[in-house]
Amino acid sequence: ADAVSAVGYPHVAAEDGDRAVATTRRYMKLAWLLCGATAIVSMVLIPVIIPLLFGAAYGRAESTAELLACAAVVLGLRRIGNDFLRALGRPGLSTRLELVTLAAFAASLTLLGPVGSGRGVATALIVSAGLGLVLFARLLRRPELASHSNRVVRKDSE
Repeated sequence: ADAVSAVGYPHVAAEDGDRAVATTRRYMKLAWLLCGATAIVSMVLIPVIIPLLFGAAYGRAESTAELLACAAVVLGLRRIGNDFLRALGRPGLSTRLELVTLAAFAASLTLLGPVGSGRGVATALIVSAGLGLVLFARLLRRPELASHSNRVVRKDSE
């Protein structure tokens, strides 16, 4: 997630309007592929790695680890989306989205936290980050997002 944000942020920030939003969508698709592929590989290796590193006694942790691999995808995509909102010149939207996600996590954790040996916490992460990701996707569809420009005027363009 950090790599996609680090590479994509200046590209999104350098564009205006619809082109900036299109660039954001392109990098989000790339992030989905990279994060998703990493999670799939992790989920395939978890049943081998956990017993190898921790012993057979920790075999029950495999389902929680697989949920956490899914959570990592959703959390990473949501985080990249928030970075790109800042690149689009909308840091206030990014902050509000973070607060909504945090409130959703608190509510989800209250309901799901006590459920089964960490699986409830992992599910709460997925639910809250998923909500943040859905809200980000909806923001990308708003025409006023593309029309807003908060770019700094460079000295050489004055």
